[in-house]
Amino acid sequence: MHQGNLKSLEVNIQSVRWPSTVHPSLGGHAEYIMRVFNPHKGRLVAATLENTPDVRRLKSNRRLKKALRAWLTDPAHFKAIDEGTAVLPERFLAKRSDSVTPRGLARLANRPFRQLFRPADFDKVDFSSGRFVKSPAVLLRRLDGRTCAGCHQSRSVAGFHMLGDDPPTMKVDALAH
Repeated sequence: MHQGNLKSLEVNIQSVRWPSTVHPSLGGHAEYIMRVFNPHKGRLVAATLENTPDVRRLKSNRRLKKALRAWLTDPAHFKAIDEGTAVLPERFLAKRSDSVTPRGLARLANRPFRQLFRPADFDKVDFSSGRFVKSPAVLLRRLDGRTCAGCHQSRSVAGFHMLGDDPPTMKVDALAH
């Protein structure tokens, strides 16, 4: 494989899709798999996803989860989180993320930090220095929004869904009915 200037290959594949005719209570359903591959010795190798924690590994490793919480609450890192510039260390990161749509960050599947922590886990953090992050709930929301699934769900029109009501003459799988 010729690598040239290839830094990475980022993949966002729709793996499941149920139209609203199949799942009307959700206005349809879709799932996406997000991965990153880096060139290494002529091959593409799975890499970690920026700011996306490995929920399964962190849930099963209390010491690592505690280290993540300590990293998040360190004043220098908290400042970077508040400013939107924080980059999690690789030891906490996942190599795959799944994004579920519609309903964006309202769905727990798209909120890896909320799967790991409750707001009460950050009750003793001093939020007075935060410009944007002023509470434990906002901290978790901010962190989730910077993950791969969080960005996919909050900074894009998830998949090919159209906003608004379906036109009476055509079903286009709108997000609202």
